[in-house]
Amino acid sequence: MGWFSNVLTGAKPSVTQFPEGVLVVDVRQEQEYIQGHVKGAHLVPLPQLADGIGIVCPDHDRPIVVYCAAGGRSCTAAGQLRALGYTHVMDGGGMNNLVRQQGLEVVQGMDQA
Repeated sequence: MGWFSNVLTGAKPSVTQFPEGVLVVDVRQEQEYIQGHVKGAHLVPLPQLADGIGIVCPDHDRPIVVYCAAGGRSCTAAGQLRALGYTHVMDGGGMNNLVRQQGLEVVQGMDQA
């Protein structure tokens, strides 16, 4: 069960546990994203999540990790995605913690994946 069991238990996965094809979604505002975001992350601000996620991820079974600045918006986003029928959603919490724990790269600008 690996990655998905971590989703269920709330355990923090390592990069090697992220499944191939995982979609990383930044739910902060555009200005925050431009200042720095996880390389390859898609920007879908929380207020537009319900309408915008289907464009970025039409596959409800694709693994998704959501993050924000401190963890509040990502928690809300994870709940919204589950309510929309997405089956493999992980709340990555705040970007700085996620980057530090997972060894991810941060980039600046609007380089949508």
